[in-house]
Amino acid sequence: MQSSGGHAIGSDMLVIRPDIEAGPAPARYRYSKDRFRRNLLIAAGLTALVCSMVWLLLGIAGSPRMNLYTSITGLVFFAFISARTVTQYLRGEVVLAATPSGFLDIRIRPETIPWDEIKELVVRRRENEILLDVVLWPRSGSAEEAGPRHAIGLNELDAPAKRIVDAVGRYKQIRYET
Repeated sequence: MQSSGGHAIGSDMLVIRPDIEAGPAPARYRYSKDRFRRNLLIAAGLTALVCSMVWLLLGIAGSPRMNLYTSITGLVFFAFISARTVTQYLRGEVVLAATPSGFLDIRIRPETIPWDEIKELVVRRRENEILLDVVLWPRSGSAEEAGPRHAIGLNELDAPAKRIVDAVGRYKQIRYET
């Protein structure tokens, strides 16, 4: 079955974003399945660690509802570190895209950022991770001021970091920091 936009409708349908799906083959990246599973295991492990500490402290304090409070802490902690990522992964949403009209990273903002709003792009390495720093122009418009700086991890996406950097570099110059 086809929708009016020409995309197949089914249980495995990906979320279609007209601002990044239209036009000449933009570079689109989603979360990597293997890295997502690893990150989810890490989040579960951190949640278990936090819950153990809460349970231990409440037990020492003699709280009669320590199991309830520990469960609530675990749910809230896990939700804060992974709920948004899980929903984006399950929907198959595009996480990062480089298009002629701008740059999209839904971890920064849900809409495409026009290239002229980006002051600078910097690629740097932190231990085993490649980061792309996106520096936006400040709201005041001053060229000397630094605007908001967003560090984007490229390792958790479904393509090698070099391919992502090359795709972004087609539209905006990138500075490499060592």
